[in-house]
Amino acid sequence: MARLAITGLISNLDTDSIINSLLEIQRAPIRLLEQKQAVENNRLVALQNLNARMLNVSVAAQRLAQTQTFQGKQATSSNPSVLSVRVNHLAALGTHSIEVQALAQAQSFTGASFSSFTEALGFEGQFLMDGRLVTVESSDTLNDLVTSINTQVSTVRASVLQVGEDAYRLVVTRRASGAETVELFEAGASGVLQSLGLVSGSTALANPVENGGSSGGFAGDTTAVGALLELASPAPSGTITLDDGSGPIHVLVNLESDSLQDIAAAVNAEAALQGSTVSASVVSEEMDGEMVYRLEITGAAPVSFTDDNHVLEALQVLRPELADEVQSGQDAALVVDGVSLTRKSNSISDIFVGVTLFLNSADPGKPVTLSITQDPSATASVVQSFVDSYNAARLYIRELTAFDAETQTAGPLLGDSAVLSVERNLFDIVGASVPNILLRDLSELNGGAGVDPGRIQITDRSGATAEIDLSSATSVQDVINAINRESALSVVASANAAGDGIQLQDTSQGYGPFQVSDLGAGSMAADLGLAASTRGDSIYGASVTDRGFASLVDIGITSNNNGTLNFDSSRLSQAMAANPKWVERLFTATDAGVGRVARSRLEFITRASGGTISNRTQAIQNIIDDIDDRKEAAERRILMVEERLQRQFLVLEQTLAELQSQNEFLTNQLYNLGNVFAYQRNRR
Repeated sequence: MARLAITGLISNLDTDSIINSLLEIQRAPIRLLEQKQAVENNRLVALQNLNARMLNVSVAAQRLAQTQTFQGKQATSSNPSVLSVRVNHLAALGTHSIEVQALAQAQSFTGASFSSFTEALGFEGQFLMDGRLVTVESSDTLNDLVTSINTQVSTVRASVLQVGEDAYRLVVTRRASGAETVELFEAGASGVLQSLGLVSGSTALANPVENGGSSGGFAGDTTAVGALLELASPAPSGTITLDDGSGPIHVLVNLESDSLQDIAAAVNAEAALQGSTVSASVVSEEMDGEMVYRLEITGAAPVSFTDDNHVLEALQVLRPELADEVQSGQDAALVVDGVSLTRKSNSISDIFVGVTLFLNSADPGKPVTLSITQDPSATASVVQSFVDSYNAARLYIRELTAFDAETQTAGPLLGDSAVLSVERNLFDIVGASVPNILLRDLSELNGGAGVDPGRIQITDRSGATAEIDLSSATSVQDVINAINRESALSVVASANAAGDGIQLQDTSQGYGPFQVSDLGAGSMAADLGLAASTRGDSIYGASVTDRGFASLVDIGITSNNNGTLNFDSSRLSQAMAANPKWVERLFTATDAGVGRVARSRLEFITRASGGTISNRTQAIQNIIDDIDDRKEAAERRILMVEERLQRQFLVLEQTLAELQSQNEFLTNQLYNLGNVFAYQRNRR
């Protein structure tokens, strides 16, 4: 609504100031609401910052709850210049002897020298490299050819090498090391590989078979070979000569029009005509889900192949010999714990689980000792991260809940119920203890005599019965988990109150006997003191280990007076050296491990929906929103008061204006009346 113009011209009053002053009095409750809202906003920000710190603690706790955190391994090599190593938590502890006899290396070859790498080569043609067709135009430079090879053939790396003044060579190297070689074939009649100086001119069988040879693999057997290879038209054609000692036969092959079946038929027809024992067939096999076809030519004795116009090379029956092989492909050769092995790479991760070997140099006859040991530093790093994040959260809580007696000022969350709950949970986490029984291997029980694994049978009081196979259990926790996973039973297994044995609790609310017995040859139930029959709801196992509980103090974590923690990593290292499984179970034991307890409690505290902090922040946000609503309502009321005051002052001005007008009228009337009286006196 547009504000009414009140100037006070008649009343001579500063009506705007009067109204604003009256409205300021009306705004006093809004200022109080704003002050309260500022307090709530500070509390909200403080809780959000606390949640961020608690999330850091939660992340660290999650790592403490994972078994792999305590399975860190480290490896050392007696000669890192020959062999280095990387391990992860899956690696098995132990020592190995490794002799590096040879390193893997990639094949590399070069061509003829050219006076320039930027001038046109002046010849053209096509060749196959690792199954990919490369086309050379007469206008291409050596640089263009390098680009074409690197674009078309992913298995090699081509480059130009300057070997002298105005002397440049094409160098081709396999990207992967190993004994495999680059498959190189002429694919046209021009002999472009010879022009490049990559091949010598002599050939050998590319795919030998008994008494003969085979072509490369093709996607079809009835389509012209030239089309399958996408050769430039016209594709090579020529008369090949085949001889197994029964007399040579000459077969015209035109790759422009002939398929593998056509070539096989032509060979067989000519052999029959000449009385030769040479024969040809098309064989097929499935590779990577697709059919692959090959032309196979054999004889009664080994067949000799004579090419014409590079037809047999295009078919990949013959391969050209390299002119200058700089480095032959070679597999790595090593002897591991007395076993001779070869691998294609010098980085080897498939010999030992969780171990990657790096072969740096060959040193035949001199074995390297590889030692894999526990790495307490990896665990210590995670524990230290937890302690640091815990301390940061604990100190922040002290700041939020502090009270300064001198200034009589309190932290924004002093007395807040959510913060008190968080604080209690933090104390409970670091004060948690784990029953000794949950930290033991079965072999450690009964004074080291262990237990005899096997199958047990449990019948709960409702009459439900289950057979539980414990033959593969290695720890007490394995036994408890196996019993608790049995869905057919209403039975809960746990550590007893003394921490030295297992107890079973029947929750079926039945009235029958509660029974546990061994099945077969094992005596697991008896050895644990659980073999029993009772009408009660509980079966208490025997004391099979030391009474008591373990806590964070045992691995070097202690509390300060201000609630923060200290961590002595040397005590953790000592504990891990003595029994790494004990340390692992201290944190990871189901439902009782410190890491598991911390993870569970912190997840509830930091949960985005329904968590301790999120519920409190939502409640504060609701207060802030409510204050916003109350402020808006108050502002609306003030606006109504303002409009009412404006109307009242407007009426005042109007009334004064009317009175002033009446005054002027009466004054004029009195003045005129005086004049009348004066006129009458003068006439007398």
